[in-house]
Amino acid sequence: MRLSHVAVLVCALGWVAAQDAYTQGVVNGATLALAGTAVVGLGAIAIKQHQNRNRYRNRYRYNAYPSYNYYNYDPYYQQQQYYYRRRRSTEPEDELERDFEKIMAQDKGQCGMRVVCELEAQAASGAELSDFGRLIVSLFGPTPGPVPAAALDTAHGRYGYAAYVGFKSGLASCAELYSSCQFGSKTIMRLVQASQTQPAAAENL
Repeated sequence: MRLSHVAVLVCALGWVAAQDAYTQGVVNGATLALAGTAVVGLGAIAIKQHQNRNRYRNRYRYNAYPSYNYYNYDPYYQQQQYYYRRRRSTEPEDELERDFEKIMAQDKGQCGMRVVCELEAQAASGAELSDFGRLIVSLFGPTPGPVPAAALDTAHGRYGYAAYVGFKSGLASCAELYSSCQFGSKTIMRLVQASQTQPAAAENL
């Protein structure tokens, strides 16, 4: 799945949620659409992270450094094959935090956090996840760890905490912690899956 696919999913979510509004009511349909959009946004972040890892996989590069000819003492530049690690930068982390902040701004009812929590709980119990579910879970690694208290003030930290709670405590804790979201992960993920099967989306994939 590419980022262009995610853009199509967001458009399709509006159509599916509009249909859902007839059966669940306009308010519920709008709330569910926002929840689905937040989850699709999490998938977009995961895709972006995979792309960045592939881009920076080669962490070394070829260069030249000054050397000296000790026989005639004339300095010269001799091509040498040596490698060094690229300078670490905080830019990727800052960009990741900005991406999570955008998702959290849409995630009014914390439904995205509940989905992350419940997907991690399902994965920890050995349940089979959909491709999109596995994509979201991949954001937090195979074994999500505890989040430092200072990081809980960040958007990335809050979603990381949701992953940790789900991984350690299970589905019941997710529903209790994120009770402000009236939809479980199965309902929201069904919306995302339905948006993937719409004819308009299929033509653009």
